[in-house]
Amino acid sequence: MRLILADASVPVCLALEESFGGLPGVEVVRSPFADIPEFDCIVSPGNSFGLMDGGVDAAISCYFGWDLQERVQRRILDELLGEQPVGTSLIVETGHPEHPFLAHTPTMRVPMPVAKTDNKLDAGHTTTVTYKIRARFPIKARTPLSQAYPYYDPKRVATSAPQDIVVK
Repeated sequence: MRLILADASVPVCLALEESFGGLPGVEVVRSPFADIPEFDCIVSPGNSFGLMDGGVDAAISCYFGWDLQERVQRRILDELLGEQPVGTSLIVETGHPEHPFLAHTPTMRVPMPVAKTDNKLDAGHTTTVTYKIRARFPIKARTPLSQAYPYYDPKRVATSAPQDIVVK
């Protein structure tokens, strides 16, 4: 796997190089993403509602077309009841043959300038996400009998009886 970290800003690229330079498979490129000939997926550091009309998201929308924003928002509405939790990621097809996927990964709940805020995801800190999901179709299912044991000691087995699952 190859990870390309791209930005047109010299200070940003220097910071990326300082943090990630020398790691295997990581390349820092001083260039807008649109000038990179090959990549499979671009990460959108967006917001929880899929509004892609500012900053990096606006550049992504201009490059791939504004219908990408609509597809992102549709997925958020259909799968997450309209709000994607910060720190999660949805993979959305871009429709572009050379760059087929977007990873919509909110770094903030609502769009806002972050230069003078402390809004960020801190590495190493636990993030708890709670959200409601709704079933598209009702279902009744029963899990099978489950067993788990240490690999080298199958005599120490824990068993879980079958469970009934009902989704309305």
